[in-house]
Amino acid sequence: MYLKNKILIIHPEGNINNNPNLSGIVEVLCENDFLVTIYSPKKHFYQKSPHYSAKLTLRNSILEGYKWKLVNAVQNHFIISIIFSIFVRSIANYDFIIGVDQQGIIEANSIAKRLKIPYALISYEIMFRDESNEHFKNLEIRACNDITFAVCQDKLRGKKLSTENSIPLHKIIHIPVAGRGAKRGPKTKYLHKKLNIPSNKKIALYAGSLFEFAMLDELIDGLAYWPEQWVFVLHDRYGIFDNIANKIKPYIDTGRLYVSQDSISEHKDIHILLHAADIGIAFYRPTYKNANAGKNLEFLGLSSGKIATYLQHGLPIVTNEIGEMSDFIRTNDIGAVVPDISCVPDALNNLRDLEDCRNRCFTFFERRLDLNRAAPLLIDRIKSIFSQRQISKLRRLWKRS
Repeated sequence: MYLKNKILIIHPEGNINNNPNLSGIVEVLCENDFLVTIYSPKKHFYQKSPHYSAKLTLRNSILEGYKWKLVNAVQNHFIISIIFSIFVRSIANYDFIIGVDQQGIIEANSIAKRLKIPYALISYEIMFRDESNEHFKNLEIRACNDITFAVCQDKLRGKKLSTENSIPLHKIIHIPVAGRGAKRGPKTKYLHKKLNIPSNKKIALYAGSLFEFAMLDELIDGLAYWPEQWVFVLHDRYGIFDNIANKIKPYIDTGRLYVSQDSISEHKDIHILLHAADIGIAFYRPTYKNANAGKNLEFLGLSSGKIATYLQHGLPIVTNEIGEMSDFIRTNDIGAVVPDISCVPDALNNLRDLEDCRNRCFTFFERRLDLNRAAPLLIDRIKSIFSQRQISKLRRLWKRS
């Protein structure tokens, strides 16, 4: 009887339904006959397995937070041992573990060593040593010592991850943060109708979390200078606008700023918004206020899921100088790169032939970002690991006989 290999993915952020790359990886693993379980804390937002054959196990976030503190508190070795022994016994039938980001790989390492199985890292956020908690960074580096491979987005970020986590470069697989396949579809007037936007207006859409590093304050302050035919639509992926409510309030009645509060629980439904816009806005400026918003953004590379999603749906990009992606936007003529927020009005004025640009976005996405092109690298690496383990088992059995 053929037994499928079982893979456990530890994803502490828990937002897999808003991560098309991780969701796509789960789909690809399932399509290649692996049995997949995603292990995440229970959150306040929508959580569902991204594939019918994958299992999503949600743990209590309060208790899990307490356990996480215990796992890393030296004085609680006895309690840690009990907690981990119970947990490990409950998942002892897995063959491979993937840890996502810092907390995920630390947990994956601990469990894999107990179960004596291989494990790997998927890195979306690089924690730079000089910006991170030293204790957790040391744990992360030790956890990466024995990984079979690490997934990172591009050569530059791969080099940074290699340096920061002491991972040999040959163990790093480059997979951009992007979903599967271009999402072609007819241009719609959904947002015009939903938000009562005049039909002759063009829509610049920002869809994502409303963090300070997205430079939304400056964008909103500059709306008065935008060309008359353009409006700005904000859509927070979790529908939370508390942090910029005071900023947007004065602009709501000006006819230049609109707020979409559609409840789009699954990323696969984001096409409803993106096919109703003319361009996608994606600005990044490191604030260095925390480890996620410092060098991790300074070396953004191909790690912007927002930009990849815009392009996947045929939305030209307006962005600032953010490195490799800015170069791609210029050389492939798929939007505009501005040196400063004050240049956005001119960029909007100069955008022409948006339908042709839309087609170039699809082409670029399929050629450079599409997970369907990169996924075979991951699948081949995992299958190779299982094959090597099977050969080792057969050799041990042969020696015993």
